[in-house]
Amino acid sequence: VDQPAAPIALGRPAPRPPLDLRPDALSVTRIETLRRDPYAIYAERILKLKPLEALDFAIGPAEQGTRVHVALAALVERWPSGALPPEARDMLHAQARVQLAPFFADPAWRAFRWPLLEAGLDYLLGYEDERRADLVRVFGETRARLSFELEDGSRFTLSAEADRIEIDRAGRARIVDYKTGEPPSPTQIEIGLASQLTLEAAMARRGAFAAIGAVDADSGVYIKIGGNAGGKIVAAPAVGAAFMQLAENHLDELRKLLSSYRNPAQGYPSRALAQYIKRAGDFDHLARVKEWSAAGGAEDDA
Repeated sequence: VDQPAAPIALGRPAPRPPLDLRPDALSVTRIETLRRDPYAIYAERILKLKPLEALDFAIGPAEQGTRVHVALAALVERWPSGALPPEARDMLHAQARVQLAPFFADPAWRAFRWPLLEAGLDYLLGYEDERRADLVRVFGETRARLSFELEDGSRFTLSAEADRIEIDRAGRARIVDYKTGEPPSPTQIEIGLASQLTLEAAMARRGAFAAIGAVDADSGVYIKIGGNAGGKIVAAPAVGAAFMQLAENHLDELRKLLSSYRNPAQGYPSRALAQYIKRAGDFDHLARVKEWSAAGGAEDDA
């Protein structure tokens, strides 16, 4: 038992399910997961697994982010166009308090986290003051669906729910995503690892956002809400026609990626781009990440 004849090295798992079990629809956020950790999509969409809540589960950053998004959407729904009135700040802060009510039961959160979020809300209001004069309309929490053909003739449906799409006086769009955590870097946006903004821009060009119609985007930004500085903006590293071209490139690359998964030999490897994964995944234990990574991580041909 203590001295086995030969150690057995476990390779990186890359299951190859039948083609008819593979997903034919994903959201733009799950596309990012497919690039970084395909095994998570395999476990979630093919094995139909869902993590159980821990016995000591408590609402955390994910739930906080969701509730802040709801408050921000309420602001846009109330005032979709024109300059914000003076009462907008009171309304936004009140909405945030209502949405985040469960968090206020924690004295530490109330003392340390809430002031940072308040500063983040004010940061967003400052952004609104700068942008509103140049805008015709702002759309919040807008949904889209785009169906397209892959190389083998099958069809795939891409879905999205954009946090915010701004339409300026020239009829151009800016795609905006709110982040209460750390937004991706411009480099990650450019190389397509964080392709949410660009894929939504490609969808907007094709009229996939029914509430808006077909429109070209000339920029995309992530707005971080909260933090020591109140917030920050991370912009896509291209504007104007260059941004739209980047969006088209990312959609073309996505077609190639999805088409590759129509090959029965293509597996769903665990942590394909581990260097871009900042936290433990929900299915890392199932993929036995600690075991195969310690053994070198070579893919198991079996």
